[in-house]
Amino acid sequence: NRTQRSVWFAIRRRLHGSGVAATVTSGTRDTRRQASAMLEKVRLYGLDALDIYDPRVKPALAMLPRTVDAWAVGLTALINAGVRISRHADGRAIDLRIRDLSGPQRVKLQAAADAVVKPLRGRTLMEQDHLHVQW
Repeated sequence: NRTQRSVWFAIRRRLHGSGVAATVTSGTRDTRRQASAMLEKVRLYGLDALDIYDPRVKPALAMLPRTVDAWAVGLTALINAGVRISRHADGRAIDLRIRDLSGPQRVKLQAAADAVVKPLRGRTLMEQDHLHVQW
């Protein structure tokens, strides 16, 4: 969406000339895509990868079959109960690739993203395989 592009472009402007790329790997997600992303995270890193979410998410999903359909239903139930899952669903988050960046480059990327989203009351979170940026 337009806001996501604006945030991404602002991050890229802050990085201009630094040799660090800001490549978007994910933006707005519907419930099925969110379930798929979360299942992949669990496949790669185990159930503890869900600890970054609301504390009600992990126990609710852990008891379900590990399928996109089951987790999409589970996420929908959580959302209907008032649990915020991800700002990706609201179009207020992007994920940036970090796999090809060195440690110092990751620090620069996160600093640039922080500078852009903090005035929007946003934050960043360096995850195992990407930088999550939300506002």
